[in-house]
Amino acid sequence: MSLGNFFARKVISETIEESKPVTSKDKGSMTPFQQLISGGVAGVIARTITSPLDVIKIIFQVHKGPSEYNGIFDAFSKIYQKQGLAGFWRGNLAGCARIAPYSAAKFFSYDKYSQIIGQGKPLTNSQRLIAGSLAGATGVMITYPFDLIKTRMTVSDEYKSIVQSFFKIMKEENVTGLYRGIVPTLCGIIPYEGGQFLTYGSVKKYLEKKLNRPLSVGQNLVVGAFSGAFAQTVAYPFDIIRKRLMVSDDYNGMFDCAHKIITEEGFKALYRGNVSNIIKVIPYAGLTFLTYEQVKGYFDRKNMEKIDELLRD
Repeated sequence: MSLGNFFARKVISETIEESKPVTSKDKGSMTPFQQLISGGVAGVIARTITSPLDVIKIIFQVHKGPSEYNGIFDAFSKIYQKQGLAGFWRGNLAGCARIAPYSAAKFFSYDKYSQIIGQGKPLTNSQRLIAGSLAGATGVMITYPFDLIKTRMTVSDEYKSIVQSFFKIMKEENVTGLYRGIVPTLCGIIPYEGGQFLTYGSVKKYLEKKLNRPLSVGQNLVVGAFSGAFAQTVAYPFDIIRKRLMVSDDYNGMFDCAHKIITEEGFKALYRGNVSNIIKVIPYAGLTFLTYEQVKGYFDRKNMEKIDELLRD
């Protein structure tokens, strides 16, 4: 490539408008819209594939006292007998309606926070932790009502659809009902997303440096899965608390909920359903990061092809 073409490529990639590629030292040539699409697609694909495990997890989380299900496999069997295959995707539409904007906002804001915190330089581990925590909190604030509706639809027949559930909650509980359990959610999402981005970023950087090449599809999947499992184990008790607050009026806030769960059901109750959750998180996190990287790579290639066409013209 000639020196003139090199500088032409640089100028075009940095000044082209929203419909054309823009550059970023850390995120390739994706436009903001393409970043949002990449994150949204990643979340929807991962959420849909792992929906059966999510249904099982929620059932174990919100149930009080002795369970009618004798373990994960018994739960799968009984749900299939009662509801058929459709029972494993109950609430999935609401889940995707939440996860698409959440995942889009999370990845997009992580990129922006990384640029601000890192000031154009590679992030340190502590900076990855901060950027990931802020990205998760941003995504939650935008999409929390969808998560609450999805949970209600999963555990109760009173909530038939996203629209019906929204107006029912607004009528009976007003707008605050849509954010019931938001405090423990934020408390949980900070260590979860922070730990997930920290682990994924640091492990990926280490492996790429050691291998002297980008990670393969399988390696990306494994690193993402490990990152999600590690982060979820740390943050899981907050997930239990927020699910209880979403579906019950028996608790007066996060600390009262935690206290009652521990005193009435034992400390282990804070990790009830964690086995099924880890089984779900491993493929979910792996698929999320893998899909995001693949869609991002697709947009990067298309954008560079457009730049090459412009240079040839």
